[in-house]
Amino acid sequence: MQLVIAEKPSVARSIAYVIGAYDDKNGYMEGNDYIVTWCLGHLAGFKEPDDKIWSLDTLPIKLSDEIVPFEKTISQFKIVKKLINSPNIDTIIEATDAGREGEAIFRYVYKACNCNKPFKRLWISSMEDEAINHGFRNLKPGKNYDNLYEAAVARDFVDKIIGLNGTRLFSLIYNQSKPPLSVGRVQTPVLNMICERELEIKNFVKSKYYKVHIIKEINDKTLDLATENINKNEDAVRIKDKCNGKTAKIIDVSIKNRNISAPKLYDLTSLQRDGSTIYGYTANQVLNTVQKLYETKLCTYPRADSNYITEDMVDNTLHLIDSVISVYDIYNKITPDKEIMKCVNNDKVSDHHAIIPTENIKKYDFSKLSDMEKNVLGLICLRLLTATQRKQILEITDVSASCEGYLFNAKGKIIIDNGFKEYEDIFRKNIKSSTDDSEKDVILPKIDKGDVIENVESNISEHLTKPPSHYTDASILQAMENAGKGEYDDGVERVGLGTTATRAAILENLIYKGYLIRDKKNLIPTQRAFKLLSVIPEDFKSVKLTSDMENRLLLISQGKADRETFVNEIQALVDNIIKIYKEKDNMEDEKKVFNEFDGALGKCPNCNGPVMSGEYSAYCKNKCGMFLGRIRGKILSDNQVKMLLEGKKITLKGLRKKNGDTYDMCFKPTGIEDFSYTNKDGEKVKGKQWVFETSFPPRKRQG
Repeated sequence: MQLVIAEKPSVARSIAYVIGAYDDKNGYMEGNDYIVTWCLGHLAGFKEPDDKIWSLDTLPIKLSDEIVPFEKTISQFKIVKKLINSPNIDTIIEATDAGREGEAIFRYVYKACNCNKPFKRLWISSMEDEAINHGFRNLKPGKNYDNLYEAAVARDFVDKIIGLNGTRLFSLIYNQSKPPLSVGRVQTPVLNMICERELEIKNFVKSKYYKVHIIKEINDKTLDLATENINKNEDAVRIKDKCNGKTAKIIDVSIKNRNISAPKLYDLTSLQRDGSTIYGYTANQVLNTVQKLYETKLCTYPRADSNYITEDMVDNTLHLIDSVISVYDIYNKITPDKEIMKCVNNDKVSDHHAIIPTENIKKYDFSKLSDMEKNVLGLICLRLLTATQRKQILEITDVSASCEGYLFNAKGKIIIDNGFKEYEDIFRKNIKSSTDDSEKDVILPKIDKGDVIENVESNISEHLTKPPSHYTDASILQAMENAGKGEYDDGVERVGLGTTATRAAILENLIYKGYLIRDKKNLIPTQRAFKLLSVIPEDFKSVKLTSDMENRLLLISQGKADRETFVNEIQALVDNIIKIYKEKDNMEDEKKVFNEFDGALGKCPNCNGPVMSGEYSAYCKNKCGMFLGRIRGKILSDNQVKMLLEGKKITLKGLRKKNGDTYDMCFKPTGIEDFSYTNKDGEKVKGKQWVFETSFPPRKRQG
């Protein structure tokens, strides 16, 4: 009998129905000489130190090679262990997700069960029935993926070595145990990038600059030429006055075509960026959504790190283009070019090809999908169309003119062939996007080099320099992907912070631990983030060091680097940092940086942590879930929050009724209670809120 071990129950059931294992049992399915069971994410992992009381004397921590089951999922682990060691099972099939993390999930369970039976690997990029059947007809020997497992173990080891030691070291030295400080191999450099950007924004000083324009109507078209930026207003006024009503001479006219290539197919990171930019979704929301679409058999494997498909997929992908147009009839007025070969590159597809839709979109009932699922699937389908469409061709005209010895320039743009942008323009019109970046013609009048323009009108436009933008999910994902690129030789295979599969979780972890807050699309670091980064060594903040680690992990997965050497190097680095900090003397002044109640408005009524004044509202520094910043939609001032924390009554004026009328109300806290609600994305949000004794303020006496 054959035992199939999948990563999730939903995936296991999809596989079971395809191979004929229909009989539903406790923790597995059975039938047709198959048993299909599942993990619940990780069922086992490396044993961590059992140090309930942290102490500097126990550092540095050396990890054990022992793999043990996790207590929270022990019941499912026992089911899998009984099945995997059953004498009735002669073949084991590893069917966890086809990637580094999926490999770790299976192998940890396999080792924790003390199993030594040979196993085969199911490696698929789609949950379509045919893809599953094809995968079972082409099972691979498990040993083919030993190097991938080595990389998974190396990643797990170095993450734990840095995380366990760094978190304990700095939490103990700076007396931060509730909650502890959090240090991570990838999360700390990412946090450092976001904090550096925030400092750039806060330190930015706006300055004015000016442009002088000379303008002339020629054959019912406006020719508007402008100078480069001018820093002083008096200089701009002098040039304006000198040129007004004078003659300008065209000294150069350049007309060139610019070809804009179609975008590549989606990998996970580029899909997350577009989901954030176009719809405002977080990276984690996009990942979870595309995972659901994969399990619903509507798209291919979500954690893809390639933008290409392979040669053997060409015919099927050509059919997919027709399927997308038949489902999304808004595109049926455009003739698809089907330039499929520019999307094909076998050398750039390692574990998984790009994310594309499946043929199941033709028969699936879209009413069963949430709005978010429809939107993300729509992006995936649109990208298949645009990636296989021709280039956009623009005609760019650059004009230079001289007037009274000053140089003026203008740029014109005409769309010769809209190419792939035709699909994007229809898409944005259909969703009424506020991020419309479709090309528009900028038509200049017909002029030639040497032409003389009499009696030009001159004016001044005033501008302000702009600070850098706050990081959003979209921009930080791109920054993480590109981190360290300028610091490596050309031969380096991979740079960046994290992987396509882990970047979303890193951001969510930083938010959960109180180092970032999300303000609409913007990611804003907290004071705790700045304080953490002020005390940890540069090695833990280094983008280059972390990017180099990612590259080493890739080399290990390819059998080109040794796991043990890599792990030992990281352990030695951590050991040295711990030694330096243990030997530090006179750290009392440094420790004051984490005085929890410096600048606090008071103590949180839920966890007794410090309540801080945020950029937008008050918040609990411990991120315990206590809702503090608003009452009935009204943002509270710092003084009002302070009074409530002291148990005093406050009066809020101008509260609004549903009909638009306003009223005043007094609030006095009497306790706290749980609350929950379902947000617009269908996610359940839980937290704590005040319980108030309310009253109307006394009326003023007349006369």
